[in-house]
Amino acid sequence: GGEGRGGAGGRARAAMPGGGASWRALGLAGLWAAAAGAAGALPRPDAPLREVYEGVFDEEEGFYFRDPRNWIIHDPSPVAEIDGHLLVGVTGKEQADGYDCGLETWIVDGDAPGGFRPGQCVLREKPAWALELIPENPGAYWAPVIDGPSRRMYYSISSLGEDTTTCIGLATATLTNSSESPPSPDSYKWEDSGAPVLCQWEGEDNTDDPEPAAIDPTFFRDDDGREWLVYGGGHVWAVELNPKTGKLLTGEEWDNGDSGDFFHLANGPGQDDDDWVEAPHLMKHGGMYYLFVNWYACCRGSASTYQIRVGRSASITGPYVDADGVDMRGGGGKLVMSRDTHGVIGPGHAGTFVYRDSGGQEVEIFSHHYYPLNGTPDSFAQMRTLSWNSYHWPVVSRDQWNPRDIGCSSLHRMACKRQKNDTGERHCRWDRSERPGRCAPLLSVCELLKRSRRCALRKDASGQRLCTWLPSERKGEKCQPRLV
Repeated sequence: GGEGRGGAGGRARAAMPGGGASWRALGLAGLWAAAAGAAGALPRPDAPLREVYEGVFDEEEGFYFRDPRNWIIHDPSPVAEIDGHLLVGVTGKEQADGYDCGLETWIVDGDAPGGFRPGQCVLREKPAWALELIPENPGAYWAPVIDGPSRRMYYSISSLGEDTTTCIGLATATLTNSSESPPSPDSYKWEDSGAPVLCQWEGEDNTDDPEPAAIDPTFFRDDDGREWLVYGGGHVWAVELNPKTGKLLTGEEWDNGDSGDFFHLANGPGQDDDDWVEAPHLMKHGGMYYLFVNWYACCRGSASTYQIRVGRSASITGPYVDADGVDMRGGGGKLVMSRDTHGVIGPGHAGTFVYRDSGGQEVEIFSHHYYPLNGTPDSFAQMRTLSWNSYHWPVVSRDQWNPRDIGCSSLHRMACKRQKNDTGERHCRWDRSERPGRCAPLLSVCELLKRSRRCALRKDASGQRLCTWLPSERKGEKCQPRLV
């Protein structure tokens, strides 16, 4: 769901690029084809989020977001690693007072208040397809999920009004400065794909079929390389993706599972007065799939009743059951977090992330948003450690995890391994920087020699280089030439 400062008025309906039939009438396949041939105005570039916050002026409270005590994180994505940086995507806020971010990214930082610092303000222009399909949406989008390896971000758009249409969009990041090594977390350009991944037209108004709202997407890549989108509000469904495009594998629209492309995974608790479910997250442990969801009410500050529940299955498509064997489509869901268990209000939007510590041991991190017990109306995010009981059910620590604990883990070493010289050898190593909780690249002696062009100056008669520089097997020695 959206955040307290995330509501705003609608915008005027815009025609589909090039004119013609409406987006909805085209169907998903037509939408993708139309988007491929559509040309639009250049969007406003992504901006450092802190700079945007510096300019947000509230008449009653002044420069509201300048003070870190007023920072808001709602609907955080699971932590994702991109180029050695740990990022989360966050729901956009009210489009007012100089704020114009469709979505936000935040950076995990052990030195920042609460362990997060502002990253980027992204998708500042509403995609043309969203203007047509969901004109009432003011430009703030919900609950993104980031896949680090592909640099893709899925997000949801809702009208916040009477229109029942909801859609899931896709944006992909490219580097604006490829010379940086590693790139700055502010140097990405997030660009929308030009068409929705999927839309649900009726949602809860469809009383004949359990149609989900197309909100709260989560991404899962299985061990066999197959990729899945799990999503939904009111009901949770899964559909397979095309790894090359990030779009639906078959292109079929939701049909209550009749085609075999969509799989119904979970409903709410089955209570007449509060039967809502949303915010799915999928992970794998010990050969089993674990589906985390939220029950009850979101986004009400200290009155929020969100709880995080979980079920598991031997198959990614279900059925998912709780510790008592109750199907999550029939009211099942083992309690993971609530106000009573962890002392925070409305914990929601579970995410998990795994890294190896300096000793090579896997550490599992569990992230979520929450409201504090002091009555503060705005949410923020926390990270805790995840363990498993003797019955192989997840247990979330009461203590928070400190990002400084990650140190110079294999996470950062992996980022370095992707940077290689022309011989295929690593040309840098990662060393702890002066600021705790961060790592910085340290160039090897050989790379410094290459940068000084000592090797490049040696050429044969045709102008080709005679050698490349490789590290010696003995640490600390100078680099040795190798003829090519």
